[in-house]
Amino acid sequence: MFETHKLTEQGSDEVWEFRGTLRHAVEKIEKYMPEGREKSLFKTNLETALYWGEKAIAGKEGNYSEIVRQNMYNTITVIHPSN
Repeated sequence: MFETHKLTEQGSDEVWEFRGTLRHAVEKIEKYMPEGREKSLFKTNLETALYWGEKAIAGKEGNYSEIVRQNMYNTITVIHPSN
């Protein structure tokens, strides 16, 4: 039900580069927006985009060393990618 990818060094580097790129873009864009509901929604949706972007990067071949799955009964399964 729930999966967590244990990142390799390459995967970690890509996630941090992605975060930095997004942060830099937001800093440039945000100055044009007045405080208010729209800016709040902008930030909320960026957080969602960040989450899914990181999840996509983590799931890319070569970016993880194992996948840990946990179901609703707290049964944990560790899956190692085939080499």
